[in-house]
Amino acid sequence: MKLKNLMVVIAGAILIAVPLSRFMGQQLAQVHIAKLRLVWGALEELNPKDRALIAGLAVTCQLERNEVVTAADTLSCLRTDLDEEKPMLPKSMGREDARRRLEKLIRDRV
Repeated sequence: MKLKNLMVVIAGAILIAVPLSRFMGQQLAQVHIAKLRLVWGALEELNPKDRALIAGLAVTCQLERNEVVTAADTLSCLRTDLDEEKPMLPKSMGREDARRRLEKLIRDRV
């Protein structure tokens, strides 16, 4: 009987945790998007590989935790992340390629 009760508790926890984690992930994404738009107003117009690079750096540098209030703060976070031990980069992109691509995206921003 105890095993059955334990299974019910675990199933209930999963039913609550999955939608909650999805909701929290969506909230985190919205925070990142708002802060990244300080730099790239038309973020959705970037190509998918560039968006993947920027999104990965935003996650690794924990952009949501920074008291970002300016584009310069956002850029500082993204640039600093490239110096971390394991930045989150697109699979086909190395650290130096990512650094060059980020700097080009910064120069070309509209």
